[in-house]
Amino acid sequence: MDVSVITTTYNGLPFLPAAIRSVLGQTLADFEYVIVDDGSTDSTPDVVEGMAEERIRYIRCQRIGRSAALNVALEEAGGRYVANLDSDDWMLPERLARQKAFLDDHPDIGMLGSAYYLRHPDGTQEKIGFPQEDADLRRRLYVGYPFVHSAVMYRREVLLQVGGFDESLLCSIDYEACTRVALQAKLANLREPLAVRRMHDRSYFVRQVSAGQYFSAFARIKWRYWNDSGRPLSFLPITVASLISGGMRKWLQH
Repeated sequence: MDVSVITTTYNGLPFLPAAIRSVLGQTLADFEYVIVDDGSTDSTPDVVEGMAEERIRYIRCQRIGRSAALNVALEEAGGRYVANLDSDDWMLPERLARQKAFLDDHPDIGMLGSAYYLRHPDGTQEKIGFPQEDADLRRRLYVGYPFVHSAVMYRREVLLQVGGFDESLLCSIDYEACTRVALQAKLANLREPLAVRRMHDRSYFVRQVSAGQYFSAFARIKWRYWNDSGRPLSFLPITVASLISGGMRKWLQH
């Protein structure tokens, strides 16, 4: 088996069933699906266990936090490739097949994303795209995160090599992991949308992350990436400007 899909959830209803169905409906049939329940107090256990499917492995933890839950999923995953899906999003049917084929053909790529559809609360959708090439993505990392985590497939050995997800962070966990992966392997995005990200007022970001926590993480990640990538002076003004304006803009979008 080459592909493991991972989802972490905490009181993810009512959106989780749609996420699970989107995984089970993939055109690629050979995968496992690891769902880590980070101490849900709603009826998540009954819902997941009621969706009887041999490819699902359901792991229930005491409340350990999203980063730690992601690391549990990463450790439990048996595939060479690990595809993340947040519990309130869903993937389009060709996602796993398209990303697996690309990674099979490009062994130097450690992290692969795609464009996605952003679904607004009123049901409308808009396509969001990112740069596709490694050099462009590395430049964009000085400004912000040029991926959406629900469309990312990692090469598992690379993510483990850089230490997995930082459990000291409450937010921007995916962005921080990407900056470390970028020091070990190349990055890429597929042009076509392969996931749908749902905007709603029950999201983890809205419910559990304060503005101060977000800006603290945002600044720490940017400065560390600038430092670890060789302190390129040409990107210092961009990094500073994005700390001032980019963080506020992203916060307001949520």
